[in-house]
Amino acid sequence: MFSWGVTVQPREVIVVEITRRTLLETSAVGVLAAGAGGGAAESALAQPARAGEGARQRLLLDFDWRFALGHASDVARDFGFGENQRTFAKQGTRVAAAAAEDFDDTAWRAIRLPHDWAVELPFAPSRDRDPSAPDDPRAEHGFKPLGRDYPDTSVGWYRKSFDLPESDLGKRLSLEFDGVFRDCLVIFNGYIVARNESGYAPFSVDVTDFANYGAKNTITLRVDATLGEGWFYEGAGVYRHVWLVKTDPLHIPQWGVKVTSTPAPGGRALIVVNMDVAHAGDGTRDFTIEAIVRDARGVEQARMRGEGSGAGRSHVPANAGGRPHDGAFVVSR
Repeated sequence: MFSWGVTVQPREVIVVEITRRTLLETSAVGVLAAGAGGGAAESALAQPARAGEGARQRLLLDFDWRFALGHASDVARDFGFGENQRTFAKQGTRVAAAAAEDFDDTAWRAIRLPHDWAVELPFAPSRDRDPSAPDDPRAEHGFKPLGRDYPDTSVGWYRKSFDLPESDLGKRLSLEFDGVFRDCLVIFNGYIVARNESGYAPFSVDVTDFANYGAKNTITLRVDATLGEGWFYEGAGVYRHVWLVKTDPLHIPQWGVKVTSTPAPGGRALIVVNMDVAHAGDGTRDFTIEAIVRDARGVEQARMRGEGSGAGRSHVPANAGGRPHDGAFVVSR
């Protein structure tokens, strides 16, 4: 991945001067990114996706999933996962029976996300607990049978198939997971593409290079809730939404926008917008990036805009901000 940066002069700058009351009423910051050649900007946040270059689509994938319990210590009951030590050796080979495209999951339970399989489990009393101990660790997690003592109920498998149109070829495709507890292995069309070991951190997985365009695609998740992170009930499974995100190769990535504000003299506020611009395509692309501050009524309060260009396969941190007296826009490393 190449890193590049350029400082540009703003084509249009409106000084960010708003009262403290207006700041408290401000409801959103709109961020826009353009396609090639510095053309008209497309909205990247809180706007409906439009056909054409630069449009972003975020599609909910909560429906039509299948679920089954695996096993934390029995390979045969865990659909063959880890049956040999070549699980991560060669992509696209047999990771597990449940990860194969032709696997028959009709016997699995049909579910809709969000889903927590722990809440469905029976209560399990503590084993060999010292009655003189002041605390019961099992009570903290709701007396649910999860952990090393319960390998048959601590691993869950999820599968979902969906079609992608041929027109998606050339776009960047990502799966966004808002929350999975806990150790989640993501398998897409038989390829292990990601692993996330936090039950609380959302994560994104780029599946562009593994997708079947104009054909069926299959997501398989192996979720291991054997180990916990808290001293309270945490559940198990895909307990928040899953999204399919389609973008132009030139786009603002997940978590690519950061907005901060600090008090300024005269009851005003200084708003700084930091944005990352990713170019996952080839060649050089021009872009226009713009930050707009609107109040609760949707009335524009401030606008900052700049232009830049960069080589392919780049990830550029960009900063849009301004001092109260001379707003500025900078794209730099």
